[in-house]
Amino acid sequence: MKNSFPESSPIFLVEDDLVYAELVSYAIKQQFKCTIKTFHNGNDLLENLSSNPALIILDYVLPDMHGDEMFTKIKSFNPAIPVIFLTANNDVNKVVELIKLGAYDYITKDEHAQSLLIEDIKKIQEHLHLKQNIAYLEDLLQNEYNTSDSFLGNAPEIKQALNLVEKLAKTEISIAIHGEYGTGKEHLAKLFHFNSNRAKKPLVVFNAETCAQDQIQTQLFGMVSDKKKGSANSGSIAAARGGTLLLQEPQLLPKAIQAELLQLEAATKGDATNSIRFLLLSKSNLAEEVANQNLIKEFYYRFASVNIQLPPLRKRKADILILAKLFIDELANNQQVDYPAFSEEAKTKLLEYTYPGNIDELKSCMELAWAISDKHTIKGNDITFYPVDIKTDLLMEERTLEEYTALIIKYFLKNYNNNVNLVAEKLDMSRSTIYKMIKEGRL
Repeated sequence: MKNSFPESSPIFLVEDDLVYAELVSYAIKQQFKCTIKTFHNGNDLLENLSSNPALIILDYVLPDMHGDEMFTKIKSFNPAIPVIFLTANNDVNKVVELIKLGAYDYITKDEHAQSLLIEDIKKIQEHLHLKQNIAYLEDLLQNEYNTSDSFLGNAPEIKQALNLVEKLAKTEISIAIHGEYGTGKEHLAKLFHFNSNRAKKPLVVFNAETCAQDQIQTQLFGMVSDKKKGSANSGSIAAARGGTLLLQEPQLLPKAIQAELLQLEAATKGDATNSIRFLLLSKSNLAEEVANQNLIKEFYYRFASVNIQLPPLRKRKADILILAKLFIDELANNQQVDYPAFSEEAKTKLLEYTYPGNIDELKSCMELAWAISDKHTIKGNDITFYPVDIKTDLLMEERTLEEYTALIIKYFLKNYNNNVNLVAEKLDMSRSTIYKMIKEGRL
């Protein structure tokens, strides 16, 4: 299959030798699926520049003007258009001059000209496709991280957080986002970045919790000659220059590193090339971490100008079914099938669970449910929750003694394959009590 250029981006060939123009055009079409527009003088080319050519192949000597003049006018119209010169004159000085001015290449009309030209066009095409892919990904990111984003839900706290994104994303204010694992902290931080003036600059994530203490200095700063000026030549700081650094669990950073980051921020403030916007993410309350002397007070006040608390999913019951449907609909859309419904049993099962893994756990649960469902209805038996540490689950929220009892019995029934006799023995209670609770729908 031939490599193709978009129809909207023709190749312009400017050559006054009609025979040579035909030979070149034929050679290109043998290798590429493309539109070639041939011109025999410079003025005709200039009158058609608005056609948005992908590249221009230009004879250096034309009847009405020389290549230098043509090149200047092309670059004045659109400096991004690549220009390849074809010439019978092998003038080394002229080659150097035009390449310095921005010509893509300068090819002498000899037996190697066509093969060299094809190689150049392949490289230009690859670059064009790369630019298109980048543009596509940027559009994708803009759509994925827009402020009407529903991934986080519709709870009042979430709406308030999204409102802060709209108001603060384009400022340089540093944000701290708190919440349990899986509540969407990183997703919200990305909303701040991709809706900011730094959206096309790097977004770098550094997690102090998963980085060994003796590696934090190197991972953050790399090989540094002058940290105050931000002259690290590797590491997360260097990678985030001009962009955003998502700093996860900053209270775990050694205090010496916290102090260095303060110095770096002060030294690069106002420097568009080297400054970094810091967004702090933590499962802990960072104000309490200051009180516990794990976080330098100055660090907290510099980098946590605004604090956002994301509530756990168990505190947002109204969002559970909204998010579950969002995840299932996305999976159905990817396979281009109709969106399935949820049975009442499935809804009840989803609403009764406590989600220690929050949104992330719900998403994983929906991926599994989709995989084993009939793709028409998500039923109760499609919903599977993996048992968690019962001590953790018991502490998820306040319950009555009866609710705690039911939770413990359900946990044991699941662990022992619904063997009521064995569960009654393990819990030192009567089988009749368990059977009664099952009959009454309390289990």
